[in-house]
Amino acid sequence: MRKFLCLLVIFITAGCTDQADLGNGYYYLSEDDALDIGLPDGAIIYKSVEKNVFSDIILKETVKNAKSDDNYIIALQLPKNEKVSRYFIIDKFSGRIFGPLDEKSFNEWKLKLGIEINFD
Repeated sequence: MRKFLCLLVIFITAGCTDQADLGNGYYYLSEDDALDIGLPDGAIIYKSVEKNVFSDIILKETVKNAKSDDNYIIALQLPKNEKVSRYFIIDKFSGRIFGPLDEKSFNEWKLKLGIEINFD
């Protein structure tokens, strides 16, 4: 019983946030967490010297997914009231943003830049 309670506490605390550290000062804040703290545009990607300081929002309007490697962040955005997904690539060191891109252009840029990460 004690092991069960410990596991339950771990799962609950681990599941309370979808906020991800994308590296090099970039963070992903999930839609639920954004709404909880009063950001009405939904999930965002932001750059900051510390987590939960939203002075430099890079992408807003419902970022559905974000993944990163050592050099790049890939992001999938579906703005509210739109049916077309937008894709972005962010260079974590130069700050350059490639996008918004359609899926074909996104895959071409990934190939050019040697990005091997994918949305699962």
